[in-house]
Amino acid sequence: MLLRIIKTILFLCSLCVGFSNAFSQNTVPQQWHYDIQCENIGLDGTKLIKVWSYSKKEKFPLRQAQKNAIHGMIFKGFSGNATTGCPTQRPLADSPDLESKQAAFFAAFFADNGPYQKYVNSTIEETPIERIRVGKEYKIGIIITVMYSQLRKDLERQGIIKPLDAGF
Repeated sequence: MLLRIIKTILFLCSLCVGFSNAFSQNTVPQQWHYDIQCENIGLDGTKLIKVWSYSKKEKFPLRQAQKNAIHGMIFKGFSGNATTGCPTQRPLADSPDLESKQAAFFAAFFADNGPYQKYVNSTIEETPIERIRVGKEYKIGIIITVMYSQLRKDLERQGIIKPLDAGF
């Protein structure tokens, strides 16, 4: 009898853990953990960006690095590079809570195979990858080309960010 009670309790505990894991994976927003810096300015409104993504695994998916690059352009801005003449850039978003105000738009925008992809260009074969061990995780640097001007224009056209000439 006692063994049956223990088995029932263990079964119920495992169900609770399973449900809580499933619930947390669906309701917790994606955590953005990265730094970006400008490596160089390209032609036709492009910027060559180094994305430093943090991961517990040594390998890091290129798609997530691309998402990090675009997310950084919109919400963080990036540090410049005096050697190459790439200036520090403020984020495209003029409001710190834009991501939460436009949650549905950005969920679709950053979805796997989402619209963010048309603003990035990189492949594993062409992209130098740097890995630095930092404590219990890796800091992984990947070079990505971002179509910055097109990203800005499209976000303005969709009413997500204010146009440059809109004033304050």
